[in-house]
Amino acid sequence: MSLLCGYRLSPQFPEFVQTEAVEDLMVFDRRQVNPCQTQASLGSQSVKWGEVLKLPNAPQSLVRASISVSYSPWGKLYKTLFRTAPVYLKAVYGDGMEIAYRILPTNSENGPIVSHLPRTSDEALVFWTALDGGDLSFPAPVQSISFETENRFLYASPIEVEWTPVRLNSQTSP
Repeated sequence: MSLLCGYRLSPQFPEFVQTEAVEDLMVFDRRQVNPCQTQASLGSQSVKWGEVLKLPNAPQSLVRASISVSYSPWGKLYKTLFRTAPVYLKAVYGDGMEIAYRILPTNSENGPIVSHLPRTSDEALVFWTALDGGDLSFPAPVQSISFETENRFLYASPIEVEWTPVRLNSQTSP
């Protein structure tokens, strides 16, 4: 959310910058005005591993998901000695494509935007350009999500998800 609400694609570099070290680099400038308006919660849901959650409808808004993944008692002990199994958010897009994104359980409670997850660097550029233009017709919105891990024994079930819409002011350029 900090990047989304606090920064914009730099008007000096509206396209990708190519370097030897990094391809498709985007350059951002700090916004002078925060364009984000967090609205009232759309509710919360409990979900088991692998269970599909359909994203709530939030017209003219992006949807955040505050995701609470807890360790099981065994997982708490295990993580002190070893690296725990990664947690993945599996997104199913409107066009049927499925992609699994790794999430960090401790960071996912901050509510990442899940309604529009760019699949490629080109879609990421379209996403940021659309934000600055006030156009929320992003490519291939996410229809549903589920959660996966290689070792469910390390994590408690259920996973708690709270949905929050984020509306952007029409003037996002400054």
